[in-house]
Amino acid sequence: MSTPPTQAQKRLALIDLYLAFFGRCSRADLWAHFDAAPATATRAFKDYRNAFPGKLAYSVSDRCYMASSEFVPAFEHDVMKGLTLFAYGLDSNKISGKFFGTDSPELLTAPLAISVVAPITRAIVSGTGVDVEYSSGSSGATVRTLFPTSVFQGGGAWYFRALDILHSEYRSFRFSRVGSASPTVCKRRKEQLFSDPDWDIPITVTVAPHPNRANHAALKEDLGLSDKPVKNISVKPAICGFVLTDLRVDCSPSGDMNPFEYPLRLMNRHELLGISSMVIAPGFKPAPRVAVSHPDTET
Repeated sequence: MSTPPTQAQKRLALIDLYLAFFGRCSRADLWAHFDAAPATATRAFKDYRNAFPGKLAYSVSDRCYMASSEFVPAFEHDVMKGLTLFAYGLDSNKISGKFFGTDSPELLTAPLAISVVAPITRAIVSGTGVDVEYSSGSSGATVRTLFPTSVFQGGGAWYFRALDILHSEYRSFRFSRVGSASPTVCKRRKEQLFSDPDWDIPITVTVAPHPNRANHAALKEDLGLSDKPVKNISVKPAICGFVLTDLRVDCSPSGDMNPFEYPLRLMNRHELLGISSMVIAPGFKPAPRVAVSHPDTET
């Protein structure tokens, strides 16, 4: 049995993880994870610098430690854990013992490489761009200059939102389809880019128990409904289709999908006809003579 890492070793690994995914790390970050006193945090950065010379630099203006130009991760990091921390601020650690859940199912997506993910997440933090090799289901393999802004999870896969410079529009890209990623020489920065309304302005999605499903009372309990017939959900348009897929909502025009496979039905479908991400929602079809393509979702 391997010896568990000491608290000092855990702090070094955490500093390394922050440098890899965020490009920076502060004493406040160590405080948030370990409740480390200022002196302890300062000593941790000194120990990291001594253990891994040349990987750490200090920014006076940002008042935090930065990954140097020579930085490469000194530890093996769980990419999923890094993305979960980056996206949601959740720090998950597996502990030993007897537990009562089932084993996690085997993931259908390919493992993500930190060499691909980290340059993209660091670019989000720094407001800079990346050049990526990307394999799209519609246009094949291309090299693109992207300015990533956010990450999200949908359908068991991780995606990032980015401005595609070539098409001058925001799209959603799947991490597993990125072959390589590196900082771009393009001098534009995030503050010089136009806004992304499909990410910045939420919409309301209305769902209800499927009308073809018996025992609506149970489904209403699932939704937390008491005296209301529907549930309103605030969703970013860019991920609307992903959310409805994960929730197993019948989005078909006539609501005739299998109610046991899709126990919920979309009630305000007519309000979502122009939402690009809806092309992946279960059973969704655009209105007649209204062309809905994939301008912001790389499928």
